[in-house]
Amino acid sequence: MPPAPQLLIVDDDPERRNFLATEMAVEGYSCEETATGQQALSKIRGHERDLVLLD
Repeated sequence: MPPAPQLLIVDDDPERRNFLATEMAVEGYSCEETATGQQALSKIRGHERDLVLLD
């Protein structure tokens, strides 16, 4: 079985991030969340992602 696609969710609303992460995990994505663009840049530089969802 291939590895789950890597997804980074960037949104300042924790409830929306949680909702998106939960729904995308059901679809087979491995999700990571962050609240700010600066945090997202740090995470992207450290690890390649298949998809980034930005608010």
